[in-house]
Amino acid sequence: MQKDHITISFTRRQFYLLGFVLAAAVISASFLWARAAFIEPTAGPASSDQDFAQNILGANNADNDFSSNAVTPDADGSIIERLEGFADYMAARDRNDYTYGRGWIASSTGSNATTSLTHKACEEANGWEWFEDGNGDGDTIDDEDGICVQTTAVSSGVLCWNGDDYSSNTDNSYIAAYTCSGSFPNGTVASYSGIDSSGIADDAWDDGDCALCQADCYDGRKDLPDQGGYTAPDNTCTSNEDCYEGPLTPEVLKNWKGTKLPTAQDFYGFCGYKDGGSNYETGCSSDETLGYYGQMVGRTDECLDLSDTGNFEWLSEQFGSSVAQIAGSEACSYVNYFDIDFSFRFRAVFRP
Repeated sequence: MQKDHITISFTRRQFYLLGFVLAAAVISASFLWARAAFIEPTAGPASSDQDFAQNILGANNADNDFSSNAVTPDADGSIIERLEGFADYMAARDRNDYTYGRGWIASSTGSNATTSLTHKACEEANGWEWFEDGNGDGDTIDDEDGICVQTTAVSSGVLCWNGDDYSSNTDNSYIAAYTCSGSFPNGTVASYSGIDSSGIADDAWDDGDCALCQADCYDGRKDLPDQGGYTAPDNTCTSNEDCYEGPLTPEVLKNWKGTKLPTAQDFYGFCGYKDGGSNYETGCSSDETLGYYGQMVGRTDECLDLSDTGNFEWLSEQFGSSVAQIAGSEACSYVNYFDIDFSFRFRAVFRP
């Protein structure tokens, strides 16, 4: 018995149209399956309110209804599980391993050094505190904005700025001869030769003999230049532009690495006022008119309580040919200058 055959013919255009319809059907089916798998909210939210307990993506506000408390970190899991794992990783990892400043080793022994100057090293050091927003820009996250500060100032001894304690021949481009030993935070001056108040050599190191030298050595590494041939101060020059004849220049001090005396800007980064003491404080005064010399310009969230203490502190900046800058006393914003042989207390700082 002969069977009938039905032949269906498609034009090229009809064939493309059929393919499009089939593809659309597959996509629609997939969409419906995905919608069926989604847990609908118990109460239908308004189109303007996407903050509901089942919305894992959340809404643009500070407190979303979706709770992620039960999310388990998993590097191979869902997006939110991976994010949870990344958050845990970031919280546990020492940020100083990969942030600005990595690799600077503090020691006089070079490749044998054991202590790097980092945020972590600062937090772990006794007598040092980390100030997150040392440059005052409001950023408390980036380590390059922070500053590590010695909380107790050196306040006994000669306390002259650069080891030149002879008032008849003060020269702020001179630096005493010294070497450093140890590592942060207990590095110290190992050998020393400066000028005493009588104008003769002082070859025995005593705490406070030279603020620049002592601040430089807390990390165990000498970063200021050697004397070279400039072994004695010389105050005979009269023109400020030509008076920096010794190894200390504004550029050298500006580029001083490691532990050092603070700049005026550094001082603003940790100086504040609470109750007239000098210890590290939180909840400092928000009164920006404190002091006799204008606005305090100091920290108000956390601070070293230095404003209105009556004590100036040495800074790292030169002025003229025989003086250096000081700050503090009546207000954090009170920056002045004084002869380098004068006795002012000092503290060291470092930025990673």
